[in-house]
Amino acid sequence: MSEVLGTPYKICRVDNCGIRVKVKVEGYGPIYAVLHLLAKKCPHVEVYKISLGRLTQIERPGHEPIVQDLNGIDWSILNEFFISWYGNIIRIGLIGNQNVLEFNQERKISKVIGFAKLVTITADSPSQLCSSDWIFKSPPEIVYLPRCIEIRDSKLHWRSLDGDKLPANAIIGGFQNDPIYIARAKHRGSLCPGKYIHSQRCAYIAWGFSEHRKDKFEILCGLNVRWVKCKGKNIPENAFIGGTSEVNNEPLYIGRAKYGSDLICGKVHLLYGTCYLPYNGSELEYKSYEILVIPDIPPRSIQDSQHCCVSS
Repeated sequence: MSEVLGTPYKICRVDNCGIRVKVKVEGYGPIYAVLHLLAKKCPHVEVYKISLGRLTQIERPGHEPIVQDLNGIDWSILNEFFISWYGNIIRIGLIGNQNVLEFNQERKISKVIGFAKLVTITADSPSQLCSSDWIFKSPPEIVYLPRCIEIRDSKLHWRSLDGDKLPANAIIGGFQNDPIYIARAKHRGSLCPGKYIHSQRCAYIAWGFSEHRKDKFEILCGLNVRWVKCKGKNIPENAFIGGTSEVNNEPLYIGRAKYGSDLICGKVHLLYGTCYLPYNGSELEYKSYEILVIPDIPPRSIQDSQHCCVSS
């Protein structure tokens, strides 16, 4: 779900190591709009401050700011950005643009960031006064609500593309230059979780040592999901079932792992205790990985009631 931010600031929970935002700015100065990444243990503690503008800047308390150029953007219109943090790298990029800024840090960022604060007014100095309008898209759990908002479609569900548009609440599963999303498609009797790359308008699944492109697929949508570390066959009881295998309809879960600087999502097969990822034509195998779970729900109440509408 998207929401226009019409208040001075908004704080939302971000457990997915990434957020998509649309920003429009009216004003002047090299720094335009500010996003604060806050500590997982306390939303009052700032971990990083990201200033989006012609000079994009990342600041960490007690350290010198890191500045990079982000040129060629018309800030008077809504631009959609993704901001992700995983391992020790923060990435900032414009959706559909291959130029991605990377900010290397000396620590694992995903372990410390748990909230994001979006600010609509910045006034670092009189010469940099501006106002900004945010529209945020992520699977956030809203922490601060200045007014009542009815959130629809919060439970996990599968949706097809609406033309070229991503469905509301599409869950970011990782990044491969751009953010990638969790998808599933039919393949040789299986219903196989994989990844969706929006710039290519297609999904990819791993099967039989190869990566397979799919033009008919579904994307996982919803709110309040979490990734937890997993190894081998030690599958958490509240892991979300994303599909079934071609043999005996065994459950397939949704996993992800890092390959180089990319974070790829794919399937986990309990029988083999392995996470299989589609990547550059091949099927990657991992025994240690992260798995998607539904937090704060007793395992006995979780049911895989999804209905697949993907055609073979």
